[in-house]
Formats: sequence, C-alpha cells, structure tokens
Amino acid sequence: MTRLHDDEIEVDEGLVRRLLGTVSAAYDELPLRRFEVTGSTNALFRLGDDLLVRVPRQPGGTETIEKEQRWLPYVAPHLPVATPEIVAVGDPGFGYPEKWSVVRYLEGDQPALPEPDQPPTATMSLSAGYRSFRRRSSAKLPPSVARGAAVESHWPMSRHGSPNANRPPSSMRAKA
Repeated sequence: MTRLHDDEIEVDEGLVRRLLGTVSAAYDELPLRRFEVTGSTNALFRLGDDLLVRVPRQPGGTETIEKEQRWLPYVAPHLPVATPEIVAVGDPGFGYPEKWSVVRYLEGDQPALPEPDQPPTATMSLSAGYRSFRRRSSAKLPPSVARGAAVESHWPMSRHGSPNANRPPSSMRAKA
C-alpha cells in the first residue's frame, strides 16, 4: 500500500483482524479486505457485506474517531446525505496507538468532481444541511483544525485546475 504521510502508522489486514477480535468474536468469521483506494485520513477495510473498518493512518487519529462517536448520532439526522452509523469503536492494541471504528457500509459511488462551470452539488447540499442544523441547534460543535474552517478556506484545495480555483461560487460564500 502506498504511504501518504511521513508519519503514517503501518496498518495491514492482520493487524485489523487482531484489533477486531478485541471488540467482538462475531467479526472473526467475516471476510476482511483492504480497499485499494482510501482516504488520506483513514485506511479503509471492508468487513463482510455490511461493515467498514476505519483505521486512522496517522498519530492523533483518536481525536477524530471520538469526535465522530460523540457527534455523528446527533448530527446525522439533520444532514441531507446518508452518513455511516457507528457500530463499534475499538481501543489501541497490538502496537497500534489509536482508536478506530467499525461503521455500517454505505453502497454508492464516489462523487465526481463537477465541471468548472457546474456547482458542486454534494458540497452545496452538505452546506445547506449544515446551515440548517446550526440554525436549529444551540449545541456548540467542537472545533476542528482541518475541518472546522469556512468552506472558502478549503476551496483552492478542492478545485485544482479550475479557472475559478481562488474563489468558490457565490452560492457557497458566507452570507454577511
């Protein structure tokens, strides 16, 4: 597997299988396979037909796993897209230093990047759901260094090569 980070934690199927054994013997009989293409934050492993194991790739990943465990059940019903249900959260073990999670697998395709002249519909839907949630909620969501900034601050990273890469569409800009 290609390393994406200098400080990436070594994770393989054998380690994940041992970690799963600490959570439930029911996982022992389920097939486990690593996804070839995963995110940069977590290594992803399919477990049986209905589950996905998410294992942080870098030190500090426990914080995100705990944040998802705490907030996803509260936030998910207010989002306009399906979100995975957390089934279990495992503790560090066997030399692996972070918490990790088992979630329900969601069938689907990876969203395609929109053409330069088209709005990013999934992002706009999530943005609308987030604004709706924030209006209805008095809860203070925890800050996130990587994911807590305004959409505008992430725009250049998500639109490489676009003639408008330095500025999101007006529909996504923060309203005064």
